[in-house]
Amino acid sequence: MQTIGDIVARNLRALRVERGLTVSELARRSGVAKGTVSKLEAGQATNPTVETLWALADALGASLSELIVADTPPARVGRLAEAEWIEGDVLRARIVDKLAGREVHDVSHVRFTPGGRRDAGPHRRGSFAHVFVLGGSLRVEGAALVELGPGDYAAFPADEPHAYEGLEEGTEALVLLSLPRAGRERDAYTTALVRATR
Repeated sequence: MQTIGDIVARNLRALRVERGLTVSELARRSGVAKGTVSKLEAGQATNPTVETLWALADALGASLSELIVADTPPARVGRLAEAEWIEGDVLRARIVDKLAGREVHDVSHVRFTPGGRRDAGPHRRGSFAHVFVLGGSLRVEGAALVELGPGDYAAFPADEPHAYEGLEEGTEALVLLSLPRAGRERDAYTTALVRATR
């Protein structure tokens, strides 16, 4: 069975080369040390934080799942208990699934540290986030600032800076992040037009 480290090594290098970036340029754009990028690509960094992986994915214009999930067959069964947690400073996350089609959809189960804030930079143009709170209390800053409790839901454009903050112990959410495939970004007018013609 492949580890996240094996998958990240393969996907990180492939995405970097596809984007025409050197290790140095990716390190500069992501704010991740060049040595760390090199170790990740060589499969030698065994425990990268979720913040490091998000920074690399953002710098590559990729979703987190495009970096940490192996290619998946069209028909599959997922078992949440088998999804690997990735630790971070203010949260821990595990990708539940990567849904692919005209867009890439990351489905993540995220647990937030009380008082921990995750500032997310803008994702690719045309990206959208959906947050379903499972437990605890979560502050979401997107198009507006809102506090959500168990069973609450928020959706907002994710191509602008946004943030999540766990307000109490036991805060967790399912986050669905929809991103246009690289090179297929759509502006708001085109997105509305496509929806209107369906």
